[in-house]
Amino acid sequence: MKYTIISCSVSSGTILSHTKETEVDIKWAFKGSKSKIFTYIRMMWFKYNFPMKKIWLNNALSDLGDVMIVFDSCVNEYILAWFKKTYSDKRFIFYYWNSINHTSFPVEKVRELGYEVWGFDPADASKYQYRLNPQFFCHNWYNSLDPADVPEVDIGFVGRDKNGRMQLVQKVLSELNKIDNCTSSIYITAPKWYLYFFNRNYKRILNFEDMIRKEMRARILLDVANSERCGYTLRVYDVLCNGRKLITNNINIIDEDFYDKRNSFVYGLDSPEDFETFVNTDFSREKEDKLENSNMSNWLARFL
Repeated sequence: MKYTIISCSVSSGTILSHTKETEVDIKWAFKGSKSKIFTYIRMMWFKYNFPMKKIWLNNALSDLGDVMIVFDSCVNEYILAWFKKTYSDKRFIFYYWNSINHTSFPVEKVRELGYEVWGFDPADASKYQYRLNPQFFCHNWYNSLDPADVPEVDIGFVGRDKNGRMQLVQKVLSELNKIDNCTSSIYITAPKWYLYFFNRNYKRILNFEDMIRKEMRARILLDVANSERCGYTLRVYDVLCNGRKLITNNINIIDEDFYDKRNSFVYGLDSPEDFETFVNTDFSREKEDKLENSNMSNWLARFL
């Protein structure tokens, strides 16, 4: 079985471009997707319904797999309809890699266009009645890491400031430091790249490899979200696959077969009295094999 994953956005496309699986082919939907300027022009082109939209389609949109998986970020109705019309013999899956309240493309329109609807978030799966296929990771994402690198701080956070995340990160770190005075590092970028120029508190957005290397500078990575999201971010796998610990406010992690109390502290659920023990306990690799259930090969297999 051959899969083709289609990305319409810079962020998801950059991550997927580091994915090296023999059974999957990664393609960009549009020309100029790696350029912020061309991406903006294209989005305005479609927003104001200018003619000749086809000029934006990537020339590489051919020789596609049996199963087409289109990711939700920056997708539009034109590209979805074009795929269905041009490749009517393919199986089409629309995958929400974001919570639905953070994306502008409605589930009803996806179904109307004839796509199967899947996504990563259990709460959205229940609310919008789509099929659940949780978050995934790919071992190739971590090829640039040096296993000999030693963490520089106890707790770190690397991510975008979505939905007041900056304030939440600072609040959590402040509370945890009252229990155990850990060294910490916060690297927060703007929710949109251009907002970096208007807020001096934001750091520059890192490329994917630099972001992972920045995450690995901490012995424990903080993963918090100020939303109703139940699905996991990539940070969960970034750290647990690479011998780092996790602090998260996503209580759903305790139901996972890879969950190990020695490796994951659930903020808001675990007792603060246990935090110092958590910090000073070595990382456990006892359930390392369970993480493989979430690698990309198994993620693809769940679509069958």
